[in-house]
Amino acid sequence: MVQLATLALAGVGATASLAQEGPRVLEVDVQGTRTVAKETCLARIQTRVGSPYVDSVVSEDIRRLHALGYFTDVRVETEPLVDGIKVIFVVAEKPTIGSLELQGNLRLRKDKLMELLGVKTGDLYDPRKLKAGLDQIKAEYRRKGYYRAEVAQSVKMDEATNTATVYLAVDEGIRMRVRQILVEGNLAFSDRKLRKLLKTKRKHLFASGVYDEQVLDEDLERLRAFTAGTAIRTSRWRRLWQRMRRGSGSTCT
Repeated sequence: MVQLATLALAGVGATASLAQEGPRVLEVDVQGTRTVAKETCLARIQTRVGSPYVDSVVSEDIRRLHALGYFTDVRVETEPLVDGIKVIFVVAEKPTIGSLELQGNLRLRKDKLMELLGVKTGDLYDPRKLKAGLDQIKAEYRRKGYYRAEVAQSVKMDEATNTATVYLAVDEGIRMRVRQILVEGNLAFSDRKLRKLLKTKRKHLFASGVYDEQVLDEDLERLRAFTAGTAIRTSRWRRLWQRMRRGSGSTCT
């Protein structure tokens, strides 16, 4: 009787295990790919022909396919077969960039801007990557003194071809140059000596005087280090730099 009870319990356990695992997978397919090779997707899928259908494994397969970075959506469908099921991973690819249109740039060449953008025709359309490229373009304009430069973007999707046309409109604004450098609060050193420490230069015959905020920050740190322990207070330098950034010491051309 004990042996029969043990066999009965083992049978119940096996039945419960099969119930958790699900039907046997007889086919695995990927649908919806256009430019991405189906083999690339199948190589990432752990659900195998001949193995039982397991929800946790399928969920992990979905995560793996998303991690490829090619798809906006991944879902799973199943079809019943005589002795099991067919598992179908249905994907929706990100659109590819069919065209990049740029206008409004006068001071920087198109090839330079495209290099900074880091996105080209044929790439998958990725809004985050595009934004990062636009930030690089604006940073380059700031380095050149165009602190009011803006780059607007618009995207037109073609669902029939799953392509995106990206339009970029550049507004360079005016170039800011340093007209005058004022030094105040210095008791231990002459204005001329302190100005020699600066890489920021006013516009004159032998210097362009282009305003660069990063260089200005470096100048501030250089002055702090040089004047440490003297009667010049850092707070005064900070107030001076704030005044310059508001435009009191710069001009635009």
